[in-house]
Amino acid sequence: MYRLIDWLMWLPEALTVAFRREVIEYESEKRMPYVTTTEKLARAEGRQEGRQEGRQEAVQEAILHILQARFGDVPYAVREQVKGVRDESVLRGLLSDAALLPALDAFQARLRQ
Repeated sequence: MYRLIDWLMWLPEALTVAFRREVIEYESEKRMPYVTTTEKLARAEGRQEGRQEGRQEAVQEAILHILQARFGDVPYAVREQVKGVRDESVLRGLLSDAALLPALDAFQARLRQ
């Protein structure tokens, strides 16, 4: 409701500042800042994106860890290519490839596909 009122009415700058100060004070007293539905959805989307990025990074790190454990030093170019993959199904496939392919060259060939 606050957002609607704010959108509908215009106040001179001095009154806008005073009004904002009172809203902040009221919210802190009540410990319940107003969050619009749109803001709630945006926060939820942000959390979802963060979780997705976290899963991607975890799989990317697992791939690189397996490659290093199996084949020793992993070339910088391979690391960057793996970190550039965002599709989770592709990452899962690369994870299996890292564990099962017989050589780093074979993994690099698969990575280029």
